Amino acid sequence: MAEAAASGIASVQIARAMGITVLATAGTERGRALVVEQGAHRVFDHPLAGLPCRHQRGNVGRGVDVIIEMLANVNLDKDLSLLARAGRVVVVGNRGRVEIDAGRRWVGMRRSWNDADERDARRRLRIHAALDAGLANGTLRPVVGREFRWRGAAAHDAVMEAGAHGKIVLIT
Repeated sequence: MAEAAASGIASVQIARAMGITVLATAGTERGRALVVEQGAHRVFDHPLAGLPCRHQRGNVGRGVDVIIEMLANVNLDKDLSLLARAGRVVVVGNRGRVEIDAGRRWVGMRRSWNDADERDARRRLRIHAALDAGLANGTLRPVVGREFRWRGAAAHDAVMEAGAHGKIVLIT
C-alpha cells in the first residue's frame, strides 16, 4: 500500500479516498485533531515531525511515496530524506526562500506539472475529474476555517500565518 505524508485537509481526504495510508503533521492539538477527523491514520506533532517520520520510515523500510508540502521554505530540505525510492514531493505552499542541501539524496525527481505535453494534460484532466467526483459524492468535504470580506488585507495576512485550520474564503 502506498504511503503519503500530508498536512492539508484536502490532501488527507484525497489520499484516504485513494486507499493510501496517510501520515499527517500538525503544529497544534486542534490541528492534529482536525486531520485525524478528516481521515489521517497517524498524526505527528509538526515541530517534531522529522523524528517520528524517520521512525515510521524505519518501520516501513522504504520511506513515504508522496509528501504534500504546505511550507516548503521550512520543510523541503527535510522532506527529501523521508522519501521512498521514486517518491515525490508536491509543493503546495511556501512562505519564503527555499534552501536545500544538495548532498541529500534526490530520489524520483519528476518533471514539473508545467510540462505541456499531451500525457500530462490527460493526467490533469483525470485528476480534475476525480476531484469533481469526490466533491459530488461527499468523499471530499472542504473545511472552511475563516471567512473574510473581499476588500482589505486581512485575508492575505491570514494566509501568511500558520494555523489556518481549513480554507480561507473571500466573500464579495
